[in-house]
Amino acid sequence: MQERPGIPEDLRARAAAIERAYPTPAAVLRWIQDDIPRLPNETALCIDAAGSLFTDLRNMTDLGDDLRRELLVVLRHYPSPVEVRAAAQSFFLGIGSWLATES
Repeated sequence: MQERPGIPEDLRARAAAIERAYPTPAAVLRWIQDDIPRLPNETALCIDAAGSLFTDLRNMTDLGDDLRRELLVVLRHYPSPVEVRAAAQSFFLGIGSWLATES
């Protein structure tokens, strides 16, 4: 996204800040293996910020159709702000129940 033309500088700056703080796949796998009881607060804030950024990008009318479609698919599977807040409070069945792959 950072290299894509037509994206305003403020959204690029938001994306860069989120990218720096977003959990790595390795971190998420460790959380699942350790079955942590809840998401760290800073992670929940970052996930929520990314969802907001995706929504703002999706609503841009001058964004290419291909990226808008891609964002629509991502947002369909992205946790809602309510789900993120709940995950930061506690997982009743552990984080694996929320993030583990389907079998």
